[in-house]
Amino acid sequence: MTPQVLVLLAAALLVVPQRYRRLDQPRMNPVRWKGKLVAAPLSALMLMALWLLPLSVVVSAVVVAATGALRWRRRRRSRVESEELDCMASGLDVVVGELRVGAHPVRAFEIAAAELNGAAGEAFAAIAARARLGMNVDRALPRSVPARAQWNRITRSWSLAQRHGLAVADLLDACGADLQERQQFVARVNAGLAGPRATAGVLTGLPVAGIGLGQMIGARPLSVLCAGGVGGALLVVGVTLACAGLLWADAITGKALR
Repeated sequence: MTPQVLVLLAAALLVVPQRYRRLDQPRMNPVRWKGKLVAAPLSALMLMALWLLPLSVVVSAVVVAATGALRWRRRRRSRVESEELDCMASGLDVVVGELRVGAHPVRAFEIAAAELNGAAGEAFAAIAARARLGMNVDRALPRSVPARAQWNRITRSWSLAQRHGLAVADLLDACGADLQERQQFVARVNAGLAGPRATAGVLTGLPVAGIGLGQMIGARPLSVLCAGGVGGALLVVGVTLACAGLLWADAITGKALR
């Protein structure tokens, strides 16, 4: 049995009909529906590629696509966390301002939650709800919330103020100042790392430029690399090493932000 047939059989499992769902069960999340709608044409495209192209070309394309998807997810997660931190800083400013004019801490958090949207507003509302019930606010947020470490500082400041009778406004003001300093530091580091990241991208693309030049002068490297056999093995190894180098460069530059 050829590798193409094995991959086709494995891909066929993705389109096997699922069992019937009861009508009284909750409907599927729209995000999952979008994922399935995208996965269906991609699966069909992969099946066609496996049927028409050599296995080495398909494997190389999968490696490139996986690398791009991984980098895109990392950048998206970083962007979401940055937006979350900005909303958190705005919420802390609202809370501290309300506390300075004599509002109750629970009421201050409720006002901040009403003025914010998304995960930040839900987090402020969860803290206010648990505090109103007299519960421990350290467990008010799920572990999957973005910027979990920063939220832990806020909840610990609340608990510390309640336990030792400290001014919660001063503690939350210090959290807000620390958050702003961290955001400014991240912005400076990202600006400084723009050059190294661009260099890593250029170095990763140099083999592609070399193949293009070879094709232009008539050496026909694509015929060797896309024909399978030794050329196909070299294509897979080269693409894998290039993608691994790009991910390794991202890991090195990412350490500066930790």
